[in-house]
Amino acid sequence: MLGSDPGGRTEVPAFTESDLALIDAMQEGPRAAWSDVGRRIGASAATARRRWERLSGSGLAWIVTQPGRASGTVVSIIDLACGSDSVAHVGAALTVHPQIIQIAEVTGSFALSLIALTPDLPALRRLLRMVAEVPGVEQVRPSVGTVVYRDGSHMRTGALPGTSGSAPPNAASRETLQDARPRAVLRALETEGRAPSTALAQALGVSQAHARRYTRSLFELGVLSSYIDVAQPATGWPYALVLQMTAPAASLDRTVAAVSALPRTRLCLALSGGPHNLHAVVWLSHVRDAVEFEARITASHEVQVAHRGVVLHYHKRGGSILDEDGRRTSHLPWTAPLPAELGASPLASGVR
Repeated sequence: MLGSDPGGRTEVPAFTESDLALIDAMQEGPRAAWSDVGRRIGASAATARRRWERLSGSGLAWIVTQPGRASGTVVSIIDLACGSDSVAHVGAALTVHPQIIQIAEVTGSFALSLIALTPDLPALRRLLRMVAEVPGVEQVRPSVGTVVYRDGSHMRTGALPGTSGSAPPNAASRETLQDARPRAVLRALETEGRAPSTALAQALGVSQAHARRYTRSLFELGVLSSYIDVAQPATGWPYALVLQMTAPAASLDRTVAAVSALPRTRLCLALSGGPHNLHAVVWLSHVRDAVEFEARITASHEVQVAHRGVVLHYHKRGGSILDEDGRRTSHLPWTAPLPAELGASPLASGVR
């Protein structure tokens, strides 16, 4: 049960071992048949489904479907400096833009760290102009991601034997999310990650069998990505460390691959067009572990940490709007219409 405190916050219950096993099983295949999920955790299909509905219904776990690595989109890290009294307002205002998929309040000289997925560079430029006009924003520092080595789809809790965070490279795809058919599939799955083949067939105007094959190919080729996200306070790793680093270009691939392989690394990507060329986010069981993690990286690799920060709060992650306790309350699809301006109330702008 969720308890409450006098300040209006609620106590987020910790995941049980059976919860973590279910999350890992779902991470292996977010759209897998319930019979397969149940078999993986030693339960019936009905039990697996009921447990998942309990977690998702309470905002503790959910399916994220978004543009994948081969989608043709541009991923960028955008750091914002804001006045101390406007950080929360700016963070909330930015949630209405569907292409800003993550908004985190962090410690350090840049109070907000954003992740954006835009169709192309001109769209990123328009987004940056819009962000700069939000009252309270004092400085905008963007960097463009060149290679995403690790993201939320790689995360495993380790509750199931044989689970790992590795994923094979995607084959080349000729389709991007500029095309109507993959956008139609994404639009259907953003709202309901396990949307039935009937809904996909209707969105595509094809048979159910064709819709299933086509949707599967989009994930296999990396045009779409689907994974399980969770309320971080319910895990054993309630802290998130953000590191921005610089490594020699000749050894960047090796360094990023090594950082990506470390336990609890949530995100790791190479950057271009900014002061740093490596960005990583790692989830930690205690804030004191941040020093050990940083020392582990710098001792083994030719890399300099230029900026470090601890996430104070996620306003948005993977397109999902989170409450003060890290639980999912609503979702803004990446395919939603772009706002005319930023700063309006999220509820008045179609977030659901």
